[in-house]
Amino acid sequence: MNISGAYISNTNQEEVLKVTKSFKKDQAVYQQGDNAVKYYKVISGIVVIGSYTAEGKMVYKSLVHENGFFGDEVVSGLKERVNFALAFSKDLVIEEYKQDSFWINQFHQKEVLKSSLQRNLNIQHTMEVNSSMAVEDRVRHFLIGLADKKSIKLLLGEVMVRMHVKHKELAFACNSSRQCVSSVISKFQKEGGLRMDRTSFILSSDF
Repeated sequence: MNISGAYISNTNQEEVLKVTKSFKKDQAVYQQGDNAVKYYKVISGIVVIGSYTAEGKMVYKSLVHENGFFGDEVVSGLKERVNFALAFSKDLVIEEYKQDSFWINQFHQKEVLKSSLQRNLNIQHTMEVNSSMAVEDRVRHFLIGLADKKSIKLLLGEVMVRMHVKHKELAFACNSSRQCVSSVISKFQKEGGLRMDRTSFILSSDF
């Protein structure tokens, strides 16, 4: 994990100290139950937010993409993390902020609160999707959501997303079993709507 420090500033606002850190895929930014002392902003890459049930099952909640904030239990007055945050992309770069940073810059406050609201709406949407759609539709919805955030347009209307998504990660995000998700992926590939390897996946124009 690499670390560096810098300041951000805004006209007529006090400077906010930030520390930049980098993580590799599956590394934890923090775990559920950790002390909540800092919050974060994604500079590049994707963070996955989830939690554990009392039985130890992992529950998917949301992805946080570039310019999104997370870990804001600290600015809500909570002392303990209610979720975990892991690097979902191959390389993740985040900015780390101390609790005091939230209170000294009004523009920064608005950014953090707006991001928090959007993430809560995303969590609500995820719950609705995973409770109302068939597994096939959940997987399709998740892959299209990734492509909508960051993809490369190819010929014939195809789009490429340069990241490796494991079947177990899709199962986690879609509240399904790995075996079921693998069957869905195989079906998509046979139909020609999806091509997937260890570096990227490609969606057809009519996926």
